[in-house]
Amino acid sequence: MMTLGPDGELYVAERGAGRVIRLADWDEDGVADGIESVAEGLHAPSSIAFYRDGSLYVGETTRILRLWNPGRDGVFQEQEVVIDGLPEGGHSTRTVLFSPDGDYLYVSIGSSCNVCLENDDRR
Repeated sequence: MMTLGPDGELYVAERGAGRVIRLADWDEDGVADGIESVAEGLHAPSSIAFYRDGSLYVGETTRILRLWNPGRDGVFQEQEVVIDGLPEGGHSTRTVLFSPDGDYLYVSIGSSCNVCLENDDRR
């Protein structure tokens, strides 16, 4: 999943690499000038969304993280778990999105199977 950051640059969650990267276009020619890692050591990040204060929310398999305080190099220096204990198994991606007014964070949690009755109300 991708999103534009408050700096106008493209950010991408790399699920297999366990990181979030920024594809900055410093010379503004419409082509990324390189890949910059801004958060590493994540557990299968599948979605990202910026909040109005510039913090980055990351959807992982079993939790949602908030990253903030990017250094001069753009790497986020601080992180906290804002939601923990999301159900595992089955469809494991977690999509995060803020409401237009920024008052609500929505998290999608896929089913544990393709055709079944769920036992967990969160699904």
